[in-house]
Amino acid sequence: MSSKKIDVTRLGRLAKELAEFDGSTEFPNVVNRLKQKEGLRFRKTDSGLHFASMSSVVGKSRRSEEDALRNWANAARRAMIREGR
Repeated sequence: MSSKKIDVTRLGRLAKELAEFDGSTEFPNVVNRLKQKEGLRFRKTDSGLHFASMSSVVGKSRRSEEDALRNWANAARRAMIREGR
């Protein structure tokens, strides 16, 4: 995670949105919206590690972009806890 100031309100909103739609048929639409409107980016390394980054928080997974995004939401919640929320 970078040293940029964390917007905990934004993190909370994004993590909540992901949790509400995780596993639903709307999840791909939410991911597309996050890419277009919130700056969600995915990256895959040559070794097969997937990264999801948004709002100065990164999640990673060896399995898939979807799992990296779930891990992003977990990392966002931990960042919120560290910031006192």
